[in-house]
Amino acid sequence: MQSFIEFLIGLMAILITAILSQLGMDPEPRRESPREIHRTSDCGEPAVLSISTANQDC
Repeated sequence: MQSFIEFLIGLMAILITAILSQLGMDPEPRRESPREIHRTSDCGEPAVLSISTANQDC
């Protein structure tokens, strides 16, 4: 009896998955690709230190 119930549950799961896929729903969440890490370097140390509020681009 228990195996029959497990069979029915499995059959229902397959049918529900088929119905959801026909409606455009994906039962499994999408796996996101790992993020790319880009390392950047800060501006080099200037030879002469000065205090300035001007643009600080390298």
